[in-house]
Amino acid sequence: MVFRKSDMKMIGCMQVHNVLTQRMKDFTGHVGYSVRPSERHKGYAKKILDKAVDFLTSFGFEEIYVSCLPENEASKKTILANGGEYLETVFLEEDNVNLEKYRIRP
Repeated sequence: MVFRKSDMKMIGCMQVHNVLTQRMKDFTGHVGYSVRPSERHKGYAKKILDKAVDFLTSFGFEEIYVSCLPENEASKKTILANGGEYLETVFLEEDNVNLEKYRIRP
């Protein structure tokens, strides 16, 4: 298969942290991800999070934390589809937002 440069486009991105700051421990967790709007609802976010979990598992993590905005139903479904367990909703004062925290045990 041959790809032309014009055939390539960014689908999404992820941030994976194997060392957490206190803010990450308390609010955001190990993984962040985003999928291009035109590519949503195609399963990419689920695959991205799955790969992030695999990566962190290779470092020996037995629990992986991820969070999302309460109104972000798509992200919530992605987390749950990857075995996420709801823990709590926390208020991140500096950003003035609530975040739902989840734990994934690979």
